[in-house]
Amino acid sequence: MCISMAKLTHGMTTGFAFLLGLFACTDSVYLILVGQTPILWVYVVALMLLLWVGMTDRSRLVTALSRVSPWYWAFLVVCFFSIIPMTAIFIYQPTIMRSFFNGQISLWLATGVYLAVLCLPDRLPTIFRGVWWGIVINVFWSVGQYVFWRGGQFFSLYTWFPQANYLVSLPWSAQQTQDADVSFITAYRASGLFLETSYYVVFLIAALVVTLYFQRLTLGKWLVILMMLSFLVISRSANTVLLVVLLVMYCWLMWDRRHDGSSVLLAAQLIIVGGLLVIGLVILAPKMGRVMTENDVWGAVKESLQTLDLRDQGNQERYQNMQIALGQYQDHWFGVGYNMLSSYLELNAGPQLKTTSAFNWFINLLLEVGPLGLLVYVCMMVNWIWRTWARGRLGKLTSLTLIAICAVQFANGVKLFPIFMIIFAVASLLVKPGREPLPDVNPS
Repeated sequence: MCISMAKLTHGMTTGFAFLLGLFACTDSVYLILVGQTPILWVYVVALMLLLWVGMTDRSRLVTALSRVSPWYWAFLVVCFFSIIPMTAIFIYQPTIMRSFFNGQISLWLATGVYLAVLCLPDRLPTIFRGVWWGIVINVFWSVGQYVFWRGGQFFSLYTWFPQANYLVSLPWSAQQTQDADVSFITAYRASGLFLETSYYVVFLIAALVVTLYFQRLTLGKWLVILMMLSFLVISRSANTVLLVVLLVMYCWLMWDRRHDGSSVLLAAQLIIVGGLLVIGLVILAPKMGRVMTENDVWGAVKESLQTLDLRDQGNQERYQNMQIALGQYQDHWFGVGYNMLSSYLELNAGPQLKTTSAFNWFINLLLEVGPLGLLVYVCMMVNWIWRTWARGRLGKLTSLTLIAICAVQFANGVKLFPIFMIIFAVASLLVKPGREPLPDVNPS
């Protein structure tokens, strides 16, 4: 009887770990909407996992709490107490103040994901197995989006999970035939299970290289990665460049540097397989060439690289938003309240902005929670980046991922995605590994 209960406990914990990783691979699949705030399924799974761990192995929960970064606790405290300046600013506009409480709900639910991973250091391979299958689903969903796009229709999760700011790719000739409440882009953009292409690529930047560490990479998995990159290239996203850089860094760090026969054999196998793959694409799949030509693949690459130019028009518009948003800081030295910037800009700088966003997470934090909140967040990230680098290959990959997260938060203004919280938890586990060592996978 005891053995059966032990197996049940082990199986349930493993199942929750897998689902946690799987549901962290979307920002559009939710259980319910609270106002305009989606309660994502990953948050529900995290809370269920924490409840299960609390009932079956409370010591895991206690240990997880001890592993939480002091900087993260400080960040939560600063965000909560930003209610004081927020109340003073919006005291006569209680309807707008809902944004603060929606932001607190999202932040604490995201913290649940962070804690859930900290409870399961021995299940990291299982969590990232879930993330891998989430990546696979995103890739094939992007393929489906392309197929429908070629047919003059859009294919997304909007029908089942309608949300504001959903961006859908649709050919120009078919745009006016649709009456759904979405924003159309008259070109193909792979967005997977995300609201837009940019968020999808940011997710991959945060998820991919650490996930690959926990995989035994077969030819089939490399083909999935190749397919993913192919559809991202024709999506014209500058973030793809950073993703490619991370993949190159992954290959460099994971390459076996021993100059023995096995390394030579592995290199030969990679060259042969790569050569056969190229020949197969050229001879057996001539339609691929037409697909790339029709989508002007080289034009897409050029556009992606062009947006890296600081003088690019798109970047200039972002700079303008950053400058206008930053100009509001002098009026509120202690911030306007966590998650309140969009509402504040709409009231005070709306006519000057195309989008009520700072397009920069760090400026966002400065204006919402003041210099103290920004300092705490920066110290937290620097501490993790610095200390994880010395923790083996997994530590280096985690450190690189954290640097990449900071880069996209600086350039795109993305907030705390669920996948970020999983990476934060991995960093915390590397900094405070405890008695049990983290799983060492070392894929071939």
